Amino acid sequence: MTALRDAVAAGTTTAESICASMLAVTAERNTEINAFHEVFAEQALEAARRVDSDARAGRPLPPLAGMPIAIKDNVATTLGRTTCSSRMLENYRSPFDATAVERLAHAGAVVMGKTNMDEFAMGSSGEHCK
Repeated sequence: MTALRDAVAAGTTTAESICASMLAVTAERNTEINAFHEVFAEQALEAARRVDSDARAGRPLPPLAGMPIAIKDNVATTLGRTTCSSRMLENYRSPFDATAVERLAHAGAVVMGKTNMDEFAMGSSGEHCK
């Protein structure tokens, strides 16, 4: 990750191209592996473009600038739904971001989406993920 971040800062690659590459792999594989509940492609690309703009302007970049990450579906985010993979919460939208999400955002990470899990994280194999 640090090598990618340094490459973004040096201008040898862009956060947008890194994010687009990860989104392409996700789009290609998600139907098969069901890793993501929701993918925030447009929001992620926009966040990556902001990092690229800062890099081009020579502004100091935070430690995770432009690095794509995923948030487990039991961690509260204002971006998308937080369902804990449960039908009971299928439309729940958190009014706040969890502290970990706030810290990741402050460090410059780009949230690609919310990942699947067993309902309420009460399993270990993922075989009953919706």
